[in-house]
Amino acid sequence: MSSTTYMVNLDTAPWPVYEAFIGLDKRWVGTDNYQGIAYFWSWEYRHWLRPATPARRRQVHRKMLAAGLVPNESSDAHLTIIEQSIKTGGTP
Repeated sequence: MSSTTYMVNLDTAPWPVYEAFIGLDKRWVGTDNYQGIAYFWSWEYRHWLRPATPARRRQVHRKMLAAGLVPNESSDAHLTIIEQSIKTGGTP
């Protein structure tokens, strides 16, 4: 299967386009298909993850899944992953 890359600038996209991408990504939260667009985290981590890039959000999400964590819950393990990925600038 060949690979195709297509970039969409969601910052300037009309609202229906942005909404469609978020809706699709919400369905992928908790799976390897998550793309870093939709929010998946617990409310207490909002200031860490809202400004994060999609790549960094995917990294955090991927690490949470690998650790057996439910992405939208909160725990010391969740916070440790976020701190390692966001605060310390871990590699995506």
